Amino acid sequence: IYGYGFYVWRAKFNAISAKILLIVSSSTLMVTIMFSLIYSYGNLKHVMTITIAQMVWIHGVVNGIGVALPAFVGWMIEKSVPNYKYYGKPMSKLRGNVAIGEAFLYSGNLVGSKEYNGLVDQITDFHSESFDVTKVPLSMIHFYENTAEYELQSNIKWTRWFRPFALCYEKMSKRVEQIHLGMGGN
Repeated sequence: IYGYGFYVWRAKFNAISAKILLIVSSSTLMVTIMFSLIYSYGNLKHVMTITIAQMVWIHGVVNGIGVALPAFVGWMIEKSVPNYKYYGKPMSKLRGNVAIGEAFLYSGNLVGSKEYNGLVDQITDFHSESFDVTKVPLSMIHFYENTAEYELQSNIKWTRWFRPFALCYEKMSKRVEQIHLGMGGN
């Protein structure tokens, strides 16, 4: 936590208001952690330093208003850009609603008469300073350029603790028509 606080003080931000809010947040967190250490020390030595009511107030109210809220607003203001180099390829402008199945493609007139064999025409189109195509295994290149030759098979077995979540996932994925794995089986 103190390392994070140090990092926030030293890091460069796009917006000064975001930096101020994040400094307030991390500094407040460091102070409240110090109070918890004082409380723990008092319990260890059987000496009343800070009461449990004070600790509840410090960790509930102060962390909520002084840590979480400024951090949330600060990161919303910052809108940080990724630290990787964008390789200049266009991103899809397609946005869906509830279901993104095969009907979505036809309803938006997104299906033409041309058929494609793979996810990409040529993997070499993606060669750049940050992506060396010669380092990609031939089997991967074949998959991306000839995806139609492959068939996905899966045998789903959810772990016991995840089954309630899997039930929710099953209902959602069936409706959205994307990667519908179901509750198990082939």
